[in-house]
Amino acid sequence: DALLPVLKIEDVDVVRAAVRVLSKLKSDAAKQAVFAALEANKDEPVRSGLLRAITEGKYVGAAESIKLLLTDKSWELRRRAIEALASGGDVLVCDVIAPLCLDPEPGVKTTAFEALSSMKSTLVIKPAIAALNDEVWQVRQASITALKRVRSRDAIEPLLTRMPLEEGRLQPEIGYALNEITGRAYGPRLDAWQAWWTQVKGGFQIPTDADMAKLREKQKVEMEKYKAATKPTT
Repeated sequence: DALLPVLKIEDVDVVRAAVRVLSKLKSDAAKQAVFAALEANKDEPVRSGLLRAITEGKYVGAAESIKLLLTDKSWELRRRAIEALASGGDVLVCDVIAPLCLDPEPGVKTTAFEALSSMKSTLVIKPAIAALNDEVWQVRQASITALKRVRSRDAIEPLLTRMPLEEGRLQPEIGYALNEITGRAYGPRLDAWQAWWTQVKGGFQIPTDADMAKLREKQKVEMEKYKAATKPTT
């Protein structure tokens, strides 16, 4: 209880230190006290700090209380609640996180994409594809990363469609996402991707993880051969 008022202090370093202490609790009784404080306290900075501690400590046992904050009017609390739920690694929380991919606040959307993709949930695929056209570049970036992690054939064509529309860092990021999804290695070369997709899209299947490992090893060997063949002679 003595640390709760500290979470309201404006000094971010002091708050961070308090969160760190609260995230390293050992006893179940102490953790339960954190959960009880989260449920009882209505102060936003305190709730935010407690959620941060739960996330950093990977505490489990407060899911029901945390779920209530997914609809809080504060977007910061909604974002922190997603992180806290995902930190436990329980894939059962994906169903309640998924609707937040449509949250009006970009920071909440990106956190939902991150959480779902970190747990390899296929629930992220459809909203991430839709978000490729979001007006906020950070949301588009988060959607690209999510599609790279949760590999789906359905994402290939939308990514190829979006690639020429992007500028700056997101265009090559789409290429590298396609690398991870397909096992090919065309990177930022849009023309190569388009030519390849035109040829294979009728029957292409996403490689399994085992197939991906073999492809990467083959590509590594081919790259080493290329480097050796093009190495300047002295």
